[in-house]
Amino acid sequence: MVGRPAKRWLDILLSVAGLVIAAPLMAIIVVAIRLESPGSVIFQQPRLGKGGRIFKLYKFRKFPADWGNTGPGVTVSGDARMTRVGKYLERTKLDELPQLWNILKGDMSFVGPRPESTRYAELFTGEYRKVLDFLPGIFGPNQIAFRNESSMYPADEDPETFYRHHLFPQKARADIEYFSSSTLVSDLLWIIRGLWVSVAGVIDWRWVARHIAPVVAMDLVAVDLAWFLSLVARFGGDFHHLAGHGYRAGFWVLPMIVLPVMILGGGYRHTPRHIVLSDVLRVAGLMLIGWLAGFITLLWYSSRDISLALGPLGYLFLAGLTVVPRVFVKEYLRRRDLAAKGHQGEQKIIIFGADDRGVNLGSLIQRGFPAARLVGFLDNCTDVRGRSLLDQKVLGSERDLDTLIAVHRFDQLWLAFSPDRIQRERLEKWTRKHRIKLVILPEIPEFEALVSHASGHEAAPRSVQAVAPGQQRTAS
Repeated sequence: MVGRPAKRWLDILLSVAGLVIAAPLMAIIVVAIRLESPGSVIFQQPRLGKGGRIFKLYKFRKFPADWGNTGPGVTVSGDARMTRVGKYLERTKLDELPQLWNILKGDMSFVGPRPESTRYAELFTGEYRKVLDFLPGIFGPNQIAFRNESSMYPADEDPETFYRHHLFPQKARADIEYFSSSTLVSDLLWIIRGLWVSVAGVIDWRWVARHIAPVVAMDLVAVDLAWFLSLVARFGGDFHHLAGHGYRAGFWVLPMIVLPVMILGGGYRHTPRHIVLSDVLRVAGLMLIGWLAGFITLLWYSSRDISLALGPLGYLFLAGLTVVPRVFVKEYLRRRDLAAKGHQGEQKIIIFGADDRGVNLGSLIQRGFPAARLVGFLDNCTDVRGRSLLDQKVLGSERDLDTLIAVHRFDQLWLAFSPDRIQRERLEKWTRKHRIKLVILPEIPEFEALVSHASGHEAAPRSVQAVAPGQQRTAS
């Protein structure tokens, strides 16, 4: 076990050096927290120290100052309580810099068990009581093994319960095993490892490899291919120009600028399966900014004799090479999901209403319910007849219902709007006759409240929202 005097002198020396070196960074963090939300910059919380003595632990504040003790006593991944600055502090562990003052005061050491909140004091019983024999610290075996503890909590379990029953016992046993025989040399090694893991662990590399790296690689190829195609379009078969130093530099200068712009601008936040128009526009805009910045850098770095026409030419190619594959992947995944659903025992549905609300309902049916199949749309507006929405046609209007039931044998008719009294009676009569379920979505209470709120009218309560075969719709 480490001698206390030597360990204490090491703590004083390193904490003073750390406070001096980190002072400029800490000043920036203070300003960032102040600008984002009012309140104290430093978060103070009672923690259990050596022998169970309570001391105040200091951290940079990650939550709003008026949040209090609401919520669990642990921080989970994507914790909704965190501010924007707080999210960066949590990922980088920079919120723990003020603990250098705790070390200088003697409340903590650089290497030791993490000090627990007083709300977990009852856990230190039996064999786990021995953890309190050691001075708590910033670094140690658990701080390395649980660097990304916030991502370890199951999505379907209470965080505090999981911590008490699973994580705390693991930590306590590991702390007792190490600190019972620690040495000054081993402590120094844990400090080095802790600093490295704090930096390297900022990014979840496994998640990046699964979700981000393939798209980034695709964009890397797209940038270089766009540059090559722009050269060919500009100079044709004159490959003498393509061999020039400035033109060759484009193959590494442009990706070096474009890809970081995409990453920092949030160009990879969307998933290929759920990319929407706003995501496409963001990608196109970020690619434009990155391409212009890269092209200007290329002119400055290599040669101002580079043809200026390559700028707009290259971007046109780049826009197509980045946007089209994303849309293609989304469409491929959508078609694959539809094919995988199968048709046995499914409910066939026709949506009446080919407006935005109807299209969104159709998307919900296609993606959200394996037992449902969208047959098509109806609309009394003749301008949309025969057009395609979500790969399904607008099959006709209300007058075509008899034909459509004979051809498609559908089971449900969903209305994306509230019909007037005459149309309602007509549709109810037809659905009862053919034993088709009539579902009027805007009249389901939760939807009705939203529709009424948007139109400025109070919703009238209804007792029936959908008309089943053979039922008469009634109003309360």
